[in-house]
Amino acid sequence: MELRKIKKRLTAAYNYSFIRMTLNFYTCYEMMAEKTSDPAEETLALYDRYLGSLGSFLEGFLEKKETFEKETLLEELEELRQDTIKEMEKLTAYTDIFQAYEYVMNRVEGRFMPQLVGKQPEDTDALLDEIISYLTQSDDPADFHERFQQIISQLPVRFTKNKFFAIIEEGMSVYKGAPKAGLDDMLYMLRSEALLNRPKTSGTENEEDSYKKLYQILKEFLQADFSTLEAAGYYHLSSKLEEAGELLSEATGDILMLMDMVNDLYVLLLCEDHAMVDLEETQVMTRILGEVLELFKEDKWKEIPAETADLLPKLEGKQESSFEQWMANEIPMEELSKDVSPVTEVLWKTGLLLSGSSFASLEYKDLEETADEEMIRKGLEQLFADIRESWKELPKVLTRAAMAKCLSILPITFKSSDEAEKYIKNSLECCSDEVEKDGCIRMIRSIMEQV
Repeated sequence: MELRKIKKRLTAAYNYSFIRMTLNFYTCYEMMAEKTSDPAEETLALYDRYLGSLGSFLEGFLEKKETFEKETLLEELEELRQDTIKEMEKLTAYTDIFQAYEYVMNRVEGRFMPQLVGKQPEDTDALLDEIISYLTQSDDPADFHERFQQIISQLPVRFTKNKFFAIIEEGMSVYKGAPKAGLDDMLYMLRSEALLNRPKTSGTENEEDSYKKLYQILKEFLQADFSTLEAAGYYHLSSKLEEAGELLSEATGDILMLMDMVNDLYVLLLCEDHAMVDLEETQVMTRILGEVLELFKEDKWKEIPAETADLLPKLEGKQESSFEQWMANEIPMEELSKDVSPVTEVLWKTGLLLSGSSFASLEYKDLEETADEEMIRKGLEQLFADIRESWKELPKVLTRAAMAKCLSILPITFKSSDEAEKYIKNSLECCSDEVEKDGCIRMIRSIMEQV
C-alpha cells in the first residue's frame, strides 16, 4: 500500500480533528456557562464528571509535559471513551422504552378524542389500496424498503411469541453468507428494540441513576394501567412523554459532542507523528484550546474573552477543506484489513473514529468473515431466550410495541408485493380493538402524508 497516500490521509485527519476539537471545545464551554443558570440540569453533572478527565488529557497533549506518555494517555483515553459509550447506552435504553410507550399512547389516544356521530368503520380494502399506492410510488428498492418498514412499525401486532420468533428467524436468514459484522449489528439492534437493555426498575442501581428526571418519568409510565386509563391520566402522561423527549434530545446532543471531542483527541494522538501541519494554524488552535481550558479550570463560568473569540475567523472553511481532503484520499477498510503494519493500524482506527458512527468499536474486525447458519442459530437462540425471560415483567401493550419495533428493522423477506399486501391486510383485520386500529391507521396516514 502506498505510504505517501496514507500519510496524506492521516494529515487530513489530523487537521480536521484539530479544528473540530477546537470549535467543539469552545462551543462546549459556552453551553456549560449557559447551563449553570439551571442548577437542576442533569447534564451539568455529567459534564463535570467527564470534562475533567478530557481536560487533563487535552492539557497533556497541548503542553507536551515530561509526564506525557502517549501510550498511557491512549489507554486512559480509551477508558474515557468506553465510559462515554456506556453513558450513551443508558440514553439509548431510555429512548427505546419511551418510543415503545409512545407507540402505546398513540393507540389509546382515540378514547379521548371527540367522536363523529355516525362514523363508519374504516374500509380495510380502500386503506390497503392507499398503502400499496404509497409503497409503489418509487422504483428505488431502498426507498420501497424504507417505506415498508415505516408502515410495519405502525401496524397492529397480534402475534404469539412463537409466531413472532418465526418471523424474526425468517428475516434473519438473509445474513447467511453475508458479513458477520452485519449479523452482529442486527442482533444488537433487535436486543435494543426488544427492550432488553431497558433501564433497571428495581435494586439499588437506580439510587445512583445518572438521569433522575428521566427515571422519575419512566416510573410514572411503569405504574400506569393503560386498560383503565382516563383522560386526565392520558394527558398527564402525554405531557411527561414530551418532557422526556426534550430531555433525551438535549442529553443525547451533549453526549455526542463529548464523544466527538474524545474521538478527535484520540485522532490527534494517533496521527501526530505521521501528519504534516501548518505551524501558524496550529498555533491559533493551540491558543484557543489553551485559553478555554484555563477558563474550565477556574470553575467560574464567564464570557470568553474577545481576544480569544477573535481568533475563530482564522479557522473559517478549514474544517470543511480538511474533511474533503480526508474523503478524497479514501482507502477502503477491506484493503486496510489485509495490511497489519503499524501505520495502517493507525489509519484503520482513525477511519473508525471519523466514520460518522461516533461510538464504533475500535477493535479489529475481519470484514471478510461471513455468517453461517450455526452463527445465526446461536445468536437467535440467545436472543429468544432473553426475550422470553425479560418480557415476563412487561405488560402486553409494551410487548406488542416491542414486537412492532423489532419487525420494523428486519430485512424484507416477502417474495412478491402480493405477500406484502397480505401481511398488511392480516395485521389490520386481526385487530378487534377499534380504538387501537384507528390509532394505527391515523399514524399510517400521517406517514403517507409526509411525502
